Amino acid sequence: MASSIKSFTGSNIIEVSEEKAIAAVENYDDEDILSENVSTGTAWNFDEIVRHDGGIGKIVKAIISIETTDLVPALTLYLFNITPTGETDDNKANDNPVLGDKEEYQGRIDWSAMDNSGGISEAQVIFNPPLPFACASADDSLFGILVTNTAFTNEAAGMKCLIKLMVDQSTES
Repeated sequence: MASSIKSFTGSNIIEVSEEKAIAAVENYDDEDILSENVSTGTAWNFDEIVRHDGGIGKIVKAIISIETTDLVPALTLYLFNITPTGETDDNKANDNPVLGDKEEYQGRIDWSAMDNSGGISEAQVIFNPPLPFACASADDSLFGILVTNTAFTNEAAGMKCLIKLMVDQSTES
């Protein structure tokens, strides 16, 4: 699914989100990747996260939700300014960030154990200070690899996972 972008009137903050139907064909071990396919998975793509190619920004808040209840793993999103060259397939052991991507690696978002919130499981992080990043010179996107830090067995094939990043673009020129 393509990124969704929401602007807030009178603010330099935008919300960029992407949703995927996670393959989830078998139980997850700690350090496994969550992606849409077990053999052709792709990185999460947060398109137009800055105003122009090569732009910079700061992530101020990150929210993750999965449309199933009682799912409580701790999760990490590794962020890059290129499509990472490490593993991207669902339920495979994570090897990101690989040495060849060290210059493009922008940091990570660590969500502690998710909370059961009615019909979804969710978690959020508020950054203080914000997490700075720089997009590649010919791109306005960030790319992510989502990894579980906790083994879990109550996954559901095709469960929808939504990641929202709130970005401060005030550092843009």
